[in-house]
Amino acid sequence: MFTKFTLMTTALALGIAGVVFSTQPAVAGADEYFKCSLAEGKTMDDLVTIGSDFHAVLAEAGIEGFWVSFMSPLFASDIKRGTFYWVGHAPDVATIGAINDLWDTDVNKDVRDAWEAATSDCESSSLYITTKVE
Repeated sequence: MFTKFTLMTTALALGIAGVVFSTQPAVAGADEYFKCSLAEGKTMDDLVTIGSDFHAVLAEAGIEGFWVSFMSPLFASDIKRGTFYWVGHAPDVATIGAINDLWDTDVNKDVRDAWEAATSDCESSSLYITTKVE
């Protein structure tokens, strides 16, 4: 979602997910994780605003069911202060694909620019098929 490498990784993951997805329950969703640090002078409030603005872009594009959360460690031996995870939750793999396609478009330019200004050191990304149990 955030770099060409990430898009290639996501495309590969979506291809693999097509094979893996067939063994998952019909209610399987998809979650994406991006490990980043806050840029100097930025706060979690800035990230919340970016997440809200991104929801508005998705709504305008007719993409439904996606929501964002941020994981900030209370304790994690491998994560330094100011590091967080963007967690994007989608109802299915196809929705994650549509969102990744939308990320680099002109429609999302303001959100993308705000994200790039608020973050630094985005060092990993991953995509998971998830099964929600209620």
